[in-house]
Amino acid sequence: MDAVDLFERIPCLDTPNVTADVRYEPLINKLTSHFRTSIKRIHNTRVLDKDIKDTSIWFLQTLRYQLEKHVGISIDDNLDKLAKYDIGPETSEAAKLRGIYNEHGITYLCLELLANGIDHHLMLEAIKMLLVLLFKVGGSTVIQQNIYTYLMETDSSYFFECIKEIIGTLFSWSNKFLTEKESADIKTFTALSDDDSETNDEQPPKDILIFYLLQLFCEGLYMPFKHLAREQENNTRQVSCVLTHLLTHSLTHSLALSGEYPGFLGRVRDTAESRRQPRVTHRVRGRAEDNQQVVARSMPR
Repeated sequence: MDAVDLFERIPCLDTPNVTADVRYEPLINKLTSHFRTSIKRIHNTRVLDKDIKDTSIWFLQTLRYQLEKHVGISIDDNLDKLAKYDIGPETSEAAKLRGIYNEHGITYLCLELLANGIDHHLMLEAIKMLLVLLFKVGGSTVIQQNIYTYLMETDSSYFFECIKEIIGTLFSWSNKFLTEKESADIKTFTALSDDDSETNDEQPPKDILIFYLLQLFCEGLYMPFKHLAREQENNTRQVSCVLTHLLTHSLTHSLALSGEYPGFLGRVRDTAESRRQPRVTHRVRGRAEDNQQVVARSMPR
């Protein structure tokens, strides 16, 4: 019996006619609380005890696989395939699991793991878990609201500084790639597989998933995160990275990537006469007037 089957067999609190010493919701709550209390702050970074790093990865992977089973997707697929998923109506099983995860701290745990200092593999698992939680037609409003509330009511500097560093790393990779290729070449990229031993300079780092995550934060014209992407009033350190940092790189260096970049970046050409914004930038600026002003100031003259 694999881990997903094991978790599937654990009855929920509302499962009728079952006698069990362990119920699903209290178990998830207990494990999540344990992992969250094990995260320590050291200056501007967060660290997790090495002894439970692997267990944390296993835990998030298992819950993600369980939810993916009912949603009908796999985040581990390459981004081309992921972008083409036909998302049907949400099943009752998927809705129930989303609710349990969101109510019992999984959303918060993932946000807290997106911080400089956290193991890279664990950080990627947190990104993937959030992607599945948000992967819903028209946006998963309840989870979007929970994310926004958490980022507003806590010092989310750790989160935004991490996002800024990831974006910077990705654009450094794209610039390096472009300088090593003939400018006229147009390449189609796919995400790396989960095997860290695989290397291919023509494939982007797995962190590229962060762009899809930013899009889903704003999916369905969810406005609050659009403003939070520009400025965080309650934070000890302001990080206007999600919008301005993204725009600065995409406009001044131009991603010049290929054809239909998987699902969310859209087609971007490295030519003055034909330059389209990545779709994630469109999602983040949306109908937020202040964000649109940032876009207008960033446009090349």
